[in-house]
Amino acid sequence: MSPQVSGEIVEILATPNTLIRAGDVLAKIDTTDYEIALNQAEESLKKAGQNVGAQTSNVTAAQAKVTNAVANYKNAQVQSRRIFTMVEKQVMSQADADNARAELTKAEAGVASAKADLAKAEERLGAQGENNTSIKSALLSLEQAQLNLQRTSITAPTDGVASNFRLKEGIYASAGQPIMTFISSEDVWIEAYFRENSLGNITAGDEVEFALDYAPGQVFKAKVGNIDYGIDWGQSEQTGKLAQI
Repeated sequence: MSPQVSGEIVEILATPNTLIRAGDVLAKIDTTDYEIALNQAEESLKKAGQNVGAQTSNVTAAQAKVTNAVANYKNAQVQSRRIFTMVEKQVMSQADADNARAELTKAEAGVASAKADLAKAEERLGAQGENNTSIKSALLSLEQAQLNLQRTSITAPTDGVASNFRLKEGIYASAGQPIMTFISSEDVWIEAYFRENSLGNITAGDEVEFALDYAPGQVFKAKVGNIDYGIDWGQSEQTGKLAQI
């Protein structure tokens, strides 16, 4: 058994070689750092939500400016047409026409500027709701913080017994480093050694019967799971080498 998070062992609940039920807590790691990380993740999510809210308001305001700029441009078009007509009839001067053209150009530029501001606001906002990049990132951080806090309780994966451990409160457990051996009572297997001549009569899936010294008079039934094609006669078993008998 290896913890999935690192930290100081603060409580040991498992008793060596005593039956444990699936889900029972074997040991607990100090939760202080992980509770802080969870609080930070929750605050980050709130902040992301507030930022999205503020950015949404910015988009709304930018959209309003676009609407206003378009209205001003349309009004400038109407006014300029009137002035141009009056100039043609020589009721107004050419200077009035020049001023009207300038106002029309200014109104057109105002529309372009307002639309550019709207595009920037929409880009900052990104996708809506939970699909927003900031929200998704904050949610993932929160999920990881919740998971890490949950992992501070090391639990039994199945019914079985914990063995070969000398844990003491106060020791530092590192993620991925074994701290005890857990023997499942739900998935039991036996490794048996046979001579080559005997292997000719054995195939995977065969029904078998076996007896154990500790249970005289009892016959147990099982199936052959697999047959290894070689064994290592060395004294130390290493990853990547043949299994030892």
